[in-house]
Amino acid sequence: MRTTITRPPFLSILPCLPILLSVIPALAPPATSFQRRETLREVKELESKLRAPYADARRRAVTRLGVLGSREAFELVLEALADDLAEPADEAQLVLPAFEATLGSKVVQKELFGPRGLRSRDTLVRLRVAEAFGRMEGPIDGEDLVDRVDRREGEVARALLWSIERLAAAGRLEGDPTKLAKDLSALLSRRVGDPIRAAAIQAIVRLDPASILADDPDLARISGGESLGSLLLGRIHAGRAIGDLTGARHGVVAALAHEEPGLRAMAIRLVPEMEPTRDDLAALAARLETEPRVALRGRIVATLQGLTGLKHQDHAAAWAHAVSGLPDDWVGSIAAAAGRPSGSESGPERESAATLERLGPESDRLAVLVDFSGSLWNEREDGSCRKDLLDPEMDRLLDRIDPESRFLLVPFTGEPHPFSVEPLEASRRELSAAKRFFRKATMRGQGNLYAAAQVALSAPGIDRILVLTDGAPTGGHRWDVELMGELLLEQTRFRPVIFDFVLLDAPPRLQRAWASVAERTGGRTLCLRM
Repeated sequence: MRTTITRPPFLSILPCLPILLSVIPALAPPATSFQRRETLREVKELESKLRAPYADARRRAVTRLGVLGSREAFELVLEALADDLAEPADEAQLVLPAFEATLGSKVVQKELFGPRGLRSRDTLVRLRVAEAFGRMEGPIDGEDLVDRVDRREGEVARALLWSIERLAAAGRLEGDPTKLAKDLSALLSRRVGDPIRAAAIQAIVRLDPASILADDPDLARISGGESLGSLLLGRIHAGRAIGDLTGARHGVVAALAHEEPGLRAMAIRLVPEMEPTRDDLAALAARLETEPRVALRGRIVATLQGLTGLKHQDHAAAWAHAVSGLPDDWVGSIAAAAGRPSGSESGPERESAATLERLGPESDRLAVLVDFSGSLWNEREDGSCRKDLLDPEMDRLLDRIDPESRFLLVPFTGEPHPFSVEPLEASRRELSAAKRFFRKATMRGQGNLYAAAQVALSAPGIDRILVLTDGAPTGGHRWDVELMGELLLEQTRFRPVIFDFVLLDAPPRLQRAWASVAERTGGRTLCLRM
């Protein structure tokens, strides 16, 4: 009996396999060409999503374009900078530096210096690009960036100077640092606005630290405002660079007694950064005896606690005695000082009841911002809404403001609705009127927290801002909470302001973001479930 062996069909092609293998690569397109076509196809799809009616869809499209990193994707992100909705526009601002990795820094710079960037007719586009430069890997052409600083442009000029400062500090700026600093020195003139002059000082000190220690007549004429606060900080940076903080210490100690509260606040904040001696700490403790401003007293106590590890409260004599007992060679460090108000704790606190008593005024120049967006009016099971619960809480908060204080009350929707244009004396009549105003307020709409914060920051003397919100910005030209937080911190770094947040049913991510702003300014966060 013969056994027949049947060969599997696929074995029959073995003799032809070498020929087939040589032909297949010619039949298939190169991988790079295929990927290119797929990227173009996806970019085309994302372009249509950028026209979607929903902000979230547009934002997600911008995020994906940043991941793709192609030239076509970059073109669409540049367009998204001018989007009339904040979500995609903020996202475009944030993803711009990502294209350096795929297109090269020079290609990205060329576009951002052009008519779709710093030469755009849209002020907000110029502002977004000016900030984004500071987050780029570079190297960035320093002369080009310095040349674009126009003192008449206000916010854009300050954002550019902030970017120059960050790039110089990170070593990512091309050009002669001494020459760039000299070019910027024209911004130290009295003719230049205080916020721009303050930012210019920081950019100059990062480029050429010695120039801030020189006998410059423009520097000698600076008095008060953000510029002098920036100069104090700049001389600390310069002192570190040359290894001698003596002059910086003298300047900070002298500023503790300055007539302008904002400058005193800056000096208090800088004490830990100047490696203070026992004599410096004694000057800070002595200031506690005479400091009239409530928020500044809290800052002094927090700084003394952080530097010494002691837990004395607002008792000048106790601190004077404690400091006198320190060793003669005692030196403090910035790492030891938390810089937070006395009695505060790190991170958001969570409460189950709507009570503002845990976050009392703790300031005699207080701004209260209240988010009147849709979530405030959502009906609860019992037919009430958050606004009904907030009315009596606001009454109690206002009642606790000292009669000698000044306050600002700013409900906000898509735009701020302040009770008054400027801070008012906390008289019984004004507080009663503010309570009636708040109870009768029925405005609804999106929540533009950033615009409301600008009202408070522009008000004279405000040193603490209490914000009641669900944490999710929905109106105005700012949406990204982390970016918004960084911008608010930059605005207040030469004129320290404390931010406190009461977050109403906010999700964890937003709690963390706003708690970070509060913590970095010395404030507190309270999370309420309502």
